[in-house]
Amino acid sequence: MNGYAEGAPDRVTNRAEAWLDGTKKHSLTWDDILALKERFDSRKNEQPTRYPQVFFTFCMDQMESYVSFLLELVLSFGQRRRIVEKGSLQIQEFPPDAFGLLFHMLEYSDIQTLASGVFRPSGQEPTALFSRQWMSTLGVLRSRKGNDPAGEYFARLLPLELPWGPGKKHPTPVSGTWYLGILKGSIATEVGMRIIAQATSKADEVHKLNNYIGLPVRRAFYSGGDGGAIVPFSLPYREQYVRLADVQSRLMDNPRDKAGFVDTIMNGDYPFYRMLIKNYHLVAPVLWRLLTRLARIALNRGVRGATDAALLKKCFASADAELQVLVEDTR
Repeated sequence: MNGYAEGAPDRVTNRAEAWLDGTKKHSLTWDDILALKERFDSRKNEQPTRYPQVFFTFCMDQMESYVSFLLELVLSFGQRRRIVEKGSLQIQEFPPDAFGLLFHMLEYSDIQTLASGVFRPSGQEPTALFSRQWMSTLGVLRSRKGNDPAGEYFARLLPLELPWGPGKKHPTPVSGTWYLGILKGSIATEVGMRIIAQATSKADEVHKLNNYIGLPVRRAFYSGGDGGAIVPFSLPYREQYVRLADVQSRLMDNPRDKAGFVDTIMNGDYPFYRMLIKNYHLVAPVLWRLLTRLARIALNRGVRGATDAALLKKCFASADAELQVLVEDTR
């Protein structure tokens, strides 16, 4: 995230300072972010070269990026236990307000991209006042420094925690975790173990962090000591990751309680692991199609038409029905 909050209403600006500082707890909500858009648009019309190209955007490089940000929004606006009931995603429980916020924040060009169902590579990413990125895509954007006119701007981007949901509801970041494994039956098991050991070593974690490739996974980095390493920015979601590490430690002590572990992670105040959703390989494309459908409606009827509560409920029911058919067909 990056931002110039000058001229914004004091009630937002004062709380934005804590958020943009990155080292303090903030209380900035998504509604606060949206409240800045009108001021941003007005200032940009007066001095277009002084401000970023768009107010808000998010990473659109692949389907997972679309789906992950959508999940972050609905989980921030809705009740986690109702949206993910016993591991199954309940699309009809999606809060309509989350979609209203999304389409009101996006510029027309981004809605067009959504509606077309295409992906946007990082090389085409517009400069934005606020931008939702993966750590790895943030690294790609920062690496553009010196290569194109927008490079200097992207080099100033730093990772911050997401805004809060309504009622000061804590944000729910969706994990972009990578998994490493060795092919069953491999004749190079020892080599594979060495590669995994290197990739998960503390030195490699520090390297990935300093180059904006990925966040560390060791508890020590989040418990206050940064694992003894010098880090380029204050790590986000420290408390949530420390609690998550403690839950995982208890699982190691009682590995048979896998179901209880999954239920705890899915319903507790932890980063959200989308791969734990039942039938996620079917869920993801359904959610992506839901987004593209609503974007097309926004182009045809305007943002107000696409965010009508009754219409959204019908779209949710249609997407849920599509998911149920896909699940039945794979049984």
